[in-house]
Amino acid sequence: YCAMVNAFVRCGQLSRAEEFVVKMEEAIPIDGQTLQGYIITLTALLKGYFMSSEYRRAHGLFPKLLRTAMG
Repeated sequence: YCAMVNAFVRCGQLSRAEEFVVKMEEAIPIDGQTLQGYIITLTALLKGYFMSSEYRRAHGLFPKLLRTAMG
C-alpha cells in the first residue's frame, strides 16, 4: 500500500492515493506489526498534500497520523 500511495502522490493523483489508504485501513488492522507501515503510508499521503499545496487536507490528516502513532 505504501508503495502505491507514494507512486500516486508522485504523480499528483491524490484521490487515488486516498483510495489506497482507505483500502489499507479496511484490509489490515493496526497492530504492533503493521503500525510502522501505517505511519509511513500516512506520511507519504501527508507529503503529497504539502507538495500539492493542499494544506487543509494535510491539516485534516495530521491528527489521524498522530492518533495512529500514539496508539
